Amino acid sequence: MHSEGDQTGGNPEFHNKDGPWKNDDVRYQNPLSKRFLEVGANAGLGTNGDFNDWSRPQNGVGRFTVSEDNGERCSGATAFLSKAMKRRNVTVRTGAMVRRVNFDRTKTAASVTYDILGDDTCRVSQNRVFCEK
Repeated sequence: MHSEGDQTGGNPEFHNKDGPWKNDDVRYQNPLSKRFLEVGANAGLGTNGDFNDWSRPQNGVGRFTVSEDNGERCSGATAFLSKAMKRRNVTVRTGAMVRRVNFDRTKTAASVTYDILGDDTCRVSQNRVFCEK
């Protein structure tokens, strides 16, 4: 919840508004979609204005929010990775497959073992990369 950046004005008990992962209502509301919600409510299904508000029953028709910021898709990459990549101690490796997260005695992630395009096996530990053929 701390990463959520709710822009819908949802209940602060169930939404955080200050996080980097932005959520908003869909900007374009199709008239047929609006009618579908009206018909569902009139058919006795009830309405649900916030599917994250667990203080109420979750049945009913309603709209889901979308991961958007100012009309553009907000993803993990735009919310977190693009900012982290500006740091000098961060390197992004594409085409890599993580094989194992290695933990130390205190159960803290100490290194990551990964393959690069299936050729090399690398291990990242304490800001160093070790590769084997």
